[in-house]
This record gives sequence, structure tokens and C-alpha cells, in this order.
Amino acid sequence: MAHGGGGARTRGEESVGLRLRIRSDLRHFERYRELARRFLAAELLPADCVDDLVLVLDECLTNVARHSYAESAEQSIRVQIDLECGPDGRGEHLYVAIVDQGGGGEGFDPATRLASNLERLAAGEQSGLGLLLLFEIMDQVGYRSVPGENCLTLHKAFGRKSTGLPRMIDEIRRTVARTAGETGPLGRS
Repeated sequence: MAHGGGGARTRGEESVGLRLRIRSDLRHFERYRELARRFLAAELLPADCVDDLVLVLDECLTNVARHSYAESAEQSIRVQIDLECGPDGRGEHLYVAIVDQGGGGEGFDPATRLASNLERLAAGEQSGLGLLLLFEIMDQVGYRSVPGENCLTLHKAFGRKSTGLPRMIDEIRRTVARTAGETGPLGRS
């Protein structure tokens, strides 16, 4: 079951937040994607940004369900989305925290994993695309694991030009379009 909540960061001119506590059941993720999409769209973010952010969120939740919880549908994932808005009411900074209590994250370092995924992609494998997409879309990716809790943190500053790999990202998006509905948004993670 999803629950919205109030209260968010207050560093910007104005901030809004969305809090969800969701089950790690992949069958219900469409409902959570739609909640996030409506929240982000209501905050005057461009449609392509909303699509990218929902894709990132979906990839992260799918990875928690598959890797941290080994596809156990009865586990809980907490999602916190905070958006700081400027004087014009448009989103300037997005902060996301995804917290789980699974065991799959110990020793997980997103930057190190990205490097190994890039090597596998260069060798022609089709796994690891989600992490590449995550680093391309978000400006900062952090991770911490303490006994009993894993927390992935994401930050996006709007209005910043991408310095990543746009052609590869376009290919990833085409792959996503082909594999959506088969095994999740990005196929195997």
C-alpha cells in the first residue's frame, strides 16, 4: 500500500515532497510509477524530465525487489521524493531516497558497479543498462549500507546540460521500449 506524506526540505524558495511506503511486489509498480509521474508533472517539470525520472525510480525499485529482497513480494521499500522550487514555482533540485531492509546491498558501490557494467556492455552483454541510465540522468548518486538498512540517494539539478553519453542513452531508451513489459523496465538487471 502506498502512503503520501508531507514535509520536505526547506532550503529552496519552496519545497514539496512525496513519501511512499510500498510493497516490493513488481506487479504493483505501475501504480507507484503513476503516483510519482503525477507528482512530478504537477510540479511543472518538463514531460521528458518526468519520463526520465520515473524510469530511474522504476529501475531503482525493480533492483531493490530483485536483488535486495530476492523478489520477495512482502517486503517494504520507503521512497522519499523532495523537490525544491525556485521563485517561479518550477522545480530546481530533486532529491530522492530509496530505503530498504534487504541483505543484497552490502558492499554495493554504484560507481564501481558502473565501471564493471560498462566493461560488460563493451563486451556485448545486455545487462547493467539501468545503472548506466541512472548515472546519465541523475547528477549525483550515493549509497550507504548500515546493518539492516540500505539507502540509495539521488540528486538532479534542473537546467543543467547533460555531459554524459547521449547516443548510448538513446540506444538504452530504445532497448527499454523493446523490453518493457517482458521483465521490467530495463529487462534483466
